[in-house]
Amino acid sequence: VLALAINAYGEALWQWDRPSPVSGAPALRQTLAAICHDCFSRRHLSVEHFWGIGLSAPGLLDSTRTTWTLSRQMPQLVGETPAEQLTDATGLPAQLEDNSRAKALAERLWGWGREHDHFLLVDLDRGIGSGIILDGRLFRGVTGHSGEIGQFHVRPDIRPPSGPAHDFLEEAVGLDALVARYNLAAQPETIPDFGPLFDKARQGDSHAREILEEAGRLMGVTLANMRNFFDLPICLTGRLLQAGELVTQPMETAFRENSLLPNGDLGRTHLPENGAALGAAALIYVAVLTI
Repeated sequence: VLALAINAYGEALWQWDRPSPVSGAPALRQTLAAICHDCFSRRHLSVEHFWGIGLSAPGLLDSTRTTWTLSRQMPQLVGETPAEQLTDATGLPAQLEDNSRAKALAERLWGWGREHDHFLLVDLDRGIGSGIILDGRLFRGVTGHSGEIGQFHVRPDIRPPSGPAHDFLEEAVGLDALVARYNLAAQPETIPDFGPLFDKARQGDSHAREILEEAGRLMGVTLANMRNFFDLPICLTGRLLQAGELVTQPMETAFRENSLLPNGDLGRTHLPENGAALGAAALIYVAVLTI
């Protein structure tokens, strides 16, 4: 769990970074209380210094945007009302948003998106998500669930051949899925996370390289389809990019081979790894500016 206090320029004035509570809703509520106590007990920070509190996490929000109805990465969020809890505790307005959509908003304010009034941010991480910026504003769609590209159905003939068939893009190229695919064939010497997967691929492990290259090709085809449909520039973010050319080279090749406009670029995020937390803060920044 990462919490930031930032100024209007996107600069962090305070940071709180702890392992994610995995023991359920009570731990989540305790974490929120600990964040508030740590932040507002600082000599140079108090509640009066803040416009509001933004929260971002992977998942779908309900129609009132006050709680998550689905979160595969953080199921303990479902049914909880963290915005309401924080408002009750601090008196500050609080807003929720999906991680990827929040990153798109932060990118627009403080990153690559400052040069683009319209763009599509694609977040390649444990899940696969996106955020759409039109006329400088975050586009959420009619129900607020726009950009759920991780739920794209993957055709059988373009599924990566190095693992079992999957129905959704997220299940084919999300970081957790790539680690699971490697471990399926690597038993008993399994790996705990995606970092060792990247390391093994760089060291010449053919199975690891094949998994990452196939993920890159599948994402490249997907990105080309999105570019052809939306006709928007695309900005990439997320920790899958840490694999470097093992993923990005086949991705860019497949993107150009399948794009109507092969000269179009795949942009890269200008934000640090705390882009989702910056996006949560951007929710409040934008709300204040549009009042």
